[in-house]
Amino acid sequence: MDITIENLRDGDEEVAFAIAEQSFGAYQTYDPNAVVPGNDRTVAAYRGDQLLGRLRILDSAQWFGGRSVPMGGIGGVVVAAEARGMGIAGRLLDEALVRMHAEGKVISTLYPTTATLYRSRGYEFAGSYTKDVLHVDDADLGGAPDARKVSWDDPEVRTLYGQASARRHGWLDRTDYTWASVWQGFQKKPAPHYLYGMYRDADLVAVVGYSYAAPRDDALFDLDVHMLFAIDGNGLADALTFLSRNGTTGGELKLLYPADELRLSLRHGQWLTPGEHFTWMTRLVNAPGAIAARGYVDGIDAEIHLEIHDANVASNAGAHVLRVSGGEGRLESGGRSEVAVDIGDLASLYTGHADPLFLAGAGRLAGAEPRDIDALTRAFAGPRPTIVDFF
Repeated sequence: MDITIENLRDGDEEVAFAIAEQSFGAYQTYDPNAVVPGNDRTVAAYRGDQLLGRLRILDSAQWFGGRSVPMGGIGGVVVAAEARGMGIAGRLLDEALVRMHAEGKVISTLYPTTATLYRSRGYEFAGSYTKDVLHVDDADLGGAPDARKVSWDDPEVRTLYGQASARRHGWLDRTDYTWASVWQGFQKKPAPHYLYGMYRDADLVAVVGYSYAAPRDDALFDLDVHMLFAIDGNGLADALTFLSRNGTTGGELKLLYPADELRLSLRHGQWLTPGEHFTWMTRLVNAPGAIAARGYVDGIDAEIHLEIHDANVASNAGAHVLRVSGGEGRLESGGRSEVAVDIGDLASLYTGHADPLFLAGAGRLAGAEPRDIDALTRAFAGPRPTIVDFF
């Protein structure tokens, strides 16, 4: 019987959950009210009436260069045990790429369980998600926290997140759906959990959300900090100082925040130790659209003649000229095909994750001259790409 690729059929939600539970080794109860993409955003594989696998498309955007870039997040890619080895995951991804391209998503981002599969569809490592560890006493940065409980759906909280996220490469430009998903994840953490805002002169300058982990052998509690964002360094200092005041009962802080920024803020950055670490992957779904959508440092003037290899999206492939000038970028067909680049490596350059000099040394930018490497370095300059949402 032929395998068909279609939307998840109504009534198959719990079956899909069971396949995901088997695939990821989870031990949770099916919740029909959970915040998840609808069946029309779930690509599924069927053999007759049998569900063989599915993936979900998250409608979102990511900030790059101060601009919100339309992004399709891929999550929950699962295949039933009896159907593995049949190429189903690849077919699901192929369909997702077609849909995202038609819908105007110019990039796609995911957290990989296996890089091989996603690289075969043009994804490449493009940024980090880190939760690092700091002893509660070492978080006292001398801030002056005026802490008050806040609500996750407070417009002031969302506005502050928008201001903080727009200044970074990779953070999600959260929609109502992603806000609801973040809050659902927070609420599922072990109780008790709290959400506080830090204020200065009546202005919200930071938000911190945390829960207590189980007591340790020394009777102290670790604090799992699931939400942390601030308007500036002073706001971050207030938030961390507020957390440090748990010192009488607190042990370690597990901080979901870019590690480089934390180390810069801490008096003794070496006290921050690695915890959870994931690397996400990105693909340019519509390469010209992606180049045009993000922002660039004003004053940069660069031109690189590329030969792009993309086995999955024909419109991305071939000779193109990348031009960056006046804070704008363009990728236009034509040119001299001087630098050969795979679409995945171009995505890694796009987010600022890849070092052009390293890629060239690894033979991933064939034909690149020093001027090309310099132009790519300047074109995609910016902060290290990070995300604080897991999907």
